Formats: sequence, C-alpha cells, structure tokens
Amino acid sequence: MMENELTLVFDHETVDRDSAWELIASHLQAHGLAEAVYDINDELVSFEEIGRLIKLRGKPYFGIKGDLLEFDLTVVGTFRHDAIRINGAPDSDWDGWVQQLKNVGRFVQAFLVNREYDFWQNAEDPLQYRTRGKICEGLQMKSNGLPFPLEQQVVDTSENPGRRVLHEGFIEAIGSPMWLSDRFWELTRANKNAVPNDGIVIEEEVGITRICIGEAITEQTDRGIQEALRQSLFPK
Repeated sequence: MMENELTLVFDHETVDRDSAWELIASHLQAHGLAEAVYDINDELVSFEEIGRLIKLRGKPYFGIKGDLLEFDLTVVGTFRHDAIRINGAPDSDWDGWVQQLKNVGRFVQAFLVNREYDFWQNAEDPLQYRTRGKICEGLQMKSNGLPFPLEQQVVDTSENPGRRVLHEGFIEAIGSPMWLSDRFWELTRANKNAVPNDGIVIEEEVGITRICIGEAITEQTDRGIQEALRQSLFPK
C-alpha cells in the first residue's frame, strides 16, 4: 500500500525529464522492482516503452503509476522549482531513492510524509471533507479571498503542524526524514546550527543534512517537535 510520499525539490528547470526517468528505471531494475506494465494518463504502457513514450509526448513533466510505486515529475513555474514525487510503501528504500535522484538537477531538499496525514493537514475545501464522509464543522475557517460570487469559507490550515507552504525555490514542509542541501540553507536563510536536537537525529552527509524524528509523521507525532523544526528551518 502506498502510504508514504517522498518529495524531492530542485532549482527551477534544472531537472532533465529523460535523465530523471532513466535514473528511476535503472534503480527499479537494479532492485528488482520493475513491473511489466505502468499506467500513464490511463494508458497501459510496458516498462520498456516508457522512455520512448515520454520523449514522444515532449512534455517537461510525467506521471507514471505502478502497483508498487508511483512517480511524478512537475515543473512549478509560479514558485520556481521542479519536484519529483514518489509514492510507495513505508518500507521502501527512501534513502536509496534520494541518493539515486539527487544529482538529476540542482538539488534543494527532500522530505518524506505519510500521505493520509499530509492530505488532511492541508485540505482546505469543505468538498474534500464531504466526499470522504468527514465533517469540517468546528474547524477554524477563513475566506478563500476570492471576489463574489466565488468567495466561500474554507478550512484554515495555517496553524496545522503538517501544513505545506510553497515558496520560490523551495517547499516549507516538515517530514521525517528530511534531506537538506547547501542550496536549501541558502534559499531559506536558516541557521543550520540553530536546528534543535532534542528528540531529533541529525546526520551530516556530503553536501546534505539528514534530519529524522522517527517514522513518517502522523497525528501521533509530537506537535512541539514539528513546530520547533519549522521555526528553525523556515525562519520568517
């Protein structure tokens, strides 16, 4: 079951689409994870044909779904960054994927989240609640800021510990683990030495700081640790 999502963030337009798929494909093959058929835009495509189809379509992005793993490359022009997202089981080799893909572009950061927790921490539209049989009454609400007749009340997620905020060049998000490059510290202007270490494991690799607070974050994760990390990693 694809419970977790790994997001890798790179400088804008530095990820080569073809190289990204080649690295993904070689990692799948090397670890015996390649499946016979994948879903690309509701079209079933053999593993061997994916690279050719990506080139034929000529788009700078792709979305590839398998039974074990899903891969998504996006170019976020408004916020000036590229992102590769991988969905998979909790026991997937997430460190291995970061090592495999970190040099496909100018690497900024990567973070691992629990998909269910991440979804509800960032769900603003009341329709997202209704279609899943949940209620949002009692939650803090705010205006969506649109003019009449488009204005409506949405869920205010601005104080949620698992909130995701897009910035130019990076994503403000707390995951576990997180992999932060020298470029990350440059963009966020955070002080690496100010990162708290109470309940947090910090490891230095070549050009990357790896931060871990246990398994992928869920409702049971200490809110105080999440907020302390956010304040140190994304100073206002």
